[in-house]
Amino acid sequence: MTEEFNIFPLQHPTLTLIADGETLNAGELSRSVELDLSKDVIKGQLHTVILVSSGGNVSKPAGVLYVFDTDPEILLGDSDLDVSDHCRQIAKFEVTVMDWDSSQTAASIVETGEFHFERGDGLWLAFKSMLPFAADEILQVVPRYR
Repeated sequence: MTEEFNIFPLQHPTLTLIADGETLNAGELSRSVELDLSKDVIKGQLHTVILVSSGGNVSKPAGVLYVFDTDPEILLGDSDLDVSDHCRQIAKFEVTVMDWDSSQTAASIVETGEFHFERGDGLWLAFKSMLPFAADEILQVVPRYR
């Protein structure tokens, strides 16, 4: 019997979009964070993203998670994407307050899709929140690709 091997194993680093001690007003963007792709990845598929909110009062923000194929150089608190940012998007996940599965210590959303990418420097993610984030709240994303 032949054993099967996946040459592109599932990857799942945790990236911090909004760190403890940082604030974000409604309508503002988190910083863009890089998902560094392995030098062995020629092309792949982003298939799942998990948003996790934790910290003080657990937020369940409505908003949009953007995925880019080149660095959009978004800074924490930027209010909008420019034309070139819109051209760099490869995926967009819109979330509502009702999408979150929450407990007293954290909340999460699991979004799935099939977004193909070709080898480049990496993928970058940023979140535009429709609700403010207090200094004791944290927002992280776990992108999964193969």
